[in-house]
Amino acid sequence: MDFKSRLTDEEFSEELAHAEETTNDILALLNSEVASRNERAKDVTGSREYFIDYFREMHNDEREDWLQFEYAKLKQYDKSVQTIQKLGRQLAQPYFGKVVFQENGKQAKKFYIGIYSLMKNYLPAVIDWRAPVSSLYYESEPGEASYTPASGEKKGILSQKRRFTWREGNLAAAANISLPNDDEFLREILSENSSDHLKVIVQSLQKDQNMIVRDFVDGVHVIAGCAGSGKSSVAMHKIAFIMYSFREKLKNKNIVVLSPNVAFSNYISHILPDLGEDNVFSLTQEELVEGILIPHGIQYSKRDNSMERMLTEEGTLLADNTRFKNSSVFLRILDKYAAYYATHCFKADDIEFENGDSGGVREYRLKKEDLDYLFNVEFDDVPVAERVDAIMGRITVKNHISNEDTIKVIRSALTAMLPEFDYERIYRSMFTNEEFRNDYLTGELAQAAEKLPDYNIPVLTWEDAVAAAYLVTKLTGAGEDDGSVFYLFCDEAQDLSPAMLGIIKACYGKAHMLFAGDLNQNVFANSEDYADMIRKTFAGKHFKKYELKVNYRSTKEISEFAREISGRNDEMSCVRTGEKPEVIKVGSEKEAVEAVNAWVEKIRNSKYERCCVLAASKSESDRFLEMCDIPGDLPRGMLHFLPVYLAKGLEFDAVLVLNVGGSMQKLDEKLGTNMLYTAATRAMHELCVIE
Repeated sequence: MDFKSRLTDEEFSEELAHAEETTNDILALLNSEVASRNERAKDVTGSREYFIDYFREMHNDEREDWLQFEYAKLKQYDKSVQTIQKLGRQLAQPYFGKVVFQENGKQAKKFYIGIYSLMKNYLPAVIDWRAPVSSLYYESEPGEASYTPASGEKKGILSQKRRFTWREGNLAAAANISLPNDDEFLREILSENSSDHLKVIVQSLQKDQNMIVRDFVDGVHVIAGCAGSGKSSVAMHKIAFIMYSFREKLKNKNIVVLSPNVAFSNYISHILPDLGEDNVFSLTQEELVEGILIPHGIQYSKRDNSMERMLTEEGTLLADNTRFKNSSVFLRILDKYAAYYATHCFKADDIEFENGDSGGVREYRLKKEDLDYLFNVEFDDVPVAERVDAIMGRITVKNHISNEDTIKVIRSALTAMLPEFDYERIYRSMFTNEEFRNDYLTGELAQAAEKLPDYNIPVLTWEDAVAAAYLVTKLTGAGEDDGSVFYLFCDEAQDLSPAMLGIIKACYGKAHMLFAGDLNQNVFANSEDYADMIRKTFAGKHFKKYELKVNYRSTKEISEFAREISGRNDEMSCVRTGEKPEVIKVGSEKEAVEAVNAWVEKIRNSKYERCCVLAASKSESDRFLEMCDIPGDLPRGMLHFLPVYLAKGLEFDAVLVLNVGGSMQKLDEKLGTNMLYTAATRAMHELCVIE
C-alpha cells in the first residue's frame, strides 16, 4: 500500500525530517545511557574487588553497610540496562501516530504518539499511547473533539490525524487517517504472518477495544468475544494502561496474570515489556492449585493428562466425571460438605489442668459444652484448621494462663479432639459418607449426590484437584487474600469451573479483575455460562461485560465456516477475505496421512511462517507426526503438531484439522463441536479439514 501518495511531497519531507530529528535524539540518549552503564559496571567491579581484598579487615557493621551500598549500585546498573533496552525498542519505532489539536481559545499543538514517551528540553517530544490526549487518536475523527486529562475536559478542533509505518528504524510511510480502523491499513496489518508471540496492537487498536482499555478498573469485568476478536491483546493492553495510570497505587501491590497453561504464558510473555511495562506476576491455573495442594501431599493427574485420559482411555466415565465436577451443583455440594465436616470433626471433651506459680496452684476444668460452643459457634467464621489457635487464645487470656507447660497440656488435649487433617482423605470421604448424602442434602443436591460414589475414582483428576484445593481453602484459609494484588487478569475464562472461580475468589477476592473468554471455545466439558458464573461468584462487586464482535484474525471465509460448525448465529464481522476452507474426505488413516503429507508440501512452498496440524488428543497428534513424512529442511518453528486444548489462544498462518471419521465428536457431540470450532479459528489465512 502506498501511503506516501496520501501526503504531498512537501508534507512527507517534513515528516521525514522530524523522524530523523527524533531518531537522533533517541540515539543520543541511548549512547549516553550506554556510557553510564559502562561506568556503573566498572564501579561495581572495582567495589567488589575492594570488598574481597579487605573483607577480613572489615567489621560486621562495615560489611553490612558495604552490602547495602553494593545493592544500590546493582539496582542502578539494572535500571540502566532496562533503559537501554527500552531506548533500543524505541529507536526501531519512535512513534506511530500524530494528532494536531487546537483547544478552544488556544494555539494548535502537535502530539506525536508512541509506545514510549520521549522528553526533549523538558517538553514531551513523544506522548505515551496511554496518556489522555492519545485518546484523540483512537476515538475521535477530525473535527470537533475533546479529551479528558486529570485537570478536566478539553474541547477543541482536531485538525489532523496521521499514522506512520517504520521499517528497520526508518520512516517508510505516512497517511492521513480518520480512525484506526481505516480498512486498507488494517487489512495490511492483519495480512501479515502469525508470530510465536501475541502481537502488540497498540498502533491499530480499534475504537471499541480502546474504550475497554481505558474504561474504569473497579470491580469485575468480562470481555466476551468471538475467536480472533483480540480479547487477550486488549486485556494485556489494559494491564499496561493500568500500570501507567495507577503507578502510585501499585507501589506496594501486584498485578497477576493467570494463564490456562505454560504455552499461553510464553505466548503473551513479551507483550508487556514491549509496551514498556515489567513486574507483572504470571502463573498458571495449575501452579495456583499446586501451591494449595503440595503442602498437604496431595497428588493428582495433571490437567493435560486428565484431558488425554478422557479423550482416549476411559472416555465416557471421565467425561461424565468432568462435567459433574465442573458444575455449579458440585460446588454447592462441596460447600455443604465443608460446613458438614466443620460441625462433625471436633469431638469435645472436658479438660482438667493445673495452673499457677510458687504463690499457689489451682485446678481448672474446661467443660466440653463450653469447648463445643467455642469451636462451632463462637469461632465458626474461623477456618477449621485454625480454630484450636483461636480457642487457645481465648482460654489463656480468660484464665490468665502463661505457664508454657500448662499451655502445652491444653493445646495437646484440644488437638486430640480433632482428627488428623489428611485433606485427600477428607475430600474422598465426601463421596462415601452416607450420613452426609442422606441427611444433609435435599432436592437437586440430593439427587445429584446419588452418583457421588461413582465419581470417587482411584486417581484424582484435574477436576478433583481443583475441587480438593477449593475444599482446602474452605477448611484452612489457605491462599487467603492479603490484599497485595491490585488487579488480576484471567484468560480462557470459559474453561473455568465454579470451583476454580471459588479458588480465585479465596486467593484474590480483594483485587479488581478482568476475565476474557468465548463460550464456543469451551473444550474442557464446562457447560455453564461462564460470564454468569463469574458474576454470581463475585456478587457484591461491580460487574460489567464487554462484547467484541469483529474477528481480526481469520478471513471471512474461515470465520463463516467456523460459525457453521458452532451452529450459532451470533453477530460477527470480519475485516479480510480469502480462500474458502478445504474439506478433504478420506476413507482410511493411510489416506489421511497422505493428505497431511500433501498439505505439508504445499505450505512448505508457501509464504507462511507458522503452521499447525491439530488433533483432538496429544496421542493422536503425536501418532500422525510419527507416521507423516516431514521434510527435514522445514524452517524451525514453521510446523507444529498439537492437540486442540494446547492450541487455545494461539494463532497460525495455516491450520490443518484432523477430524478423521468425525473423531472429535465421537466422545461427546457438544464437546467435539467446540473442539472443532476452536481448531478452525486458530487459522489466520488458510484452513483445511480432513474428515
